[in-house]
Amino acid sequence: AAAAGFAAVREPEKRRRLGAWAAFGLLGGLALLMKQTAALALVPLLAILIFANGRRWGGPAVGIALILAVCGHWYLANALAGDDYLWRSAQANPDSVGPLRQLLFYPLALLQKAWSPVVFAAATIGGWLAWRAGLGRSEGRWGLPLAVGLAGLLILMVIPKKYPRLLLPLLPIAAAGIALWVQQWRPRYRAILGVPLTLGWLATTFALGPVSSAFATGDQGLREFDERCLQEWIRP
Repeated sequence: AAAAGFAAVREPEKRRRLGAWAAFGLLGGLALLMKQTAALALVPLLAILIFANGRRWGGPAVGIALILAVCGHWYLANALAGDDYLWRSAQANPDSVGPLRQLLFYPLALLQKAWSPVVFAAATIGGWLAWRAGLGRSEGRWGLPLAVGLAGLLILMVIPKKYPRLLLPLLPIAAAGIALWVQQWRPRYRAILGVPLTLGWLATTFALGPVSSAFATGDQGLREFDERCLQEWIRP
């Protein structure tokens, strides 16, 4: 859905542009049928796409209409059960946890994986060096996916319901934006990020002893939220 949306806003030919918006609507509707939390990625994605699309309203109208056609009937039929679930989810984390912990939950979840602090530090250093060299300053193709990922992260940070897995729909979109940005760097700057990123991928994919446990601090500050969250599945 994200790929179709990005293609839609960059396609100059009207028929192909409407076709891409139609693909976005169909895929977005199917995503919402499979998982309600897909909305946490689709809402910022749709907002950024509409903003990037300018005053051309026909495409977004087609996409939204197809989303409603695909999944609207299910959400309409389960509206009463869904309201109760969403309300109880909103009350799942009392204010005693503290607003700062609420906001830091997802950054903490990302930073406590193997090699994550090194990867973030390398990305900061490599990005700063590339920026000083005049590389990556043109928004090009990386601005839209990165904006969607950051907007989705901000939404997750203020929603009381906290699960690390809610980040999953946003991470591929944000990763695509970062990859397109890093592609504009010089090879030596890319290597600064590529080495720890490769080590982190190996460490989280395979059990490599000390390599997999390096810089991984577990789940500090996350358990309080997980234990308070309610689970009540809506049956089809």
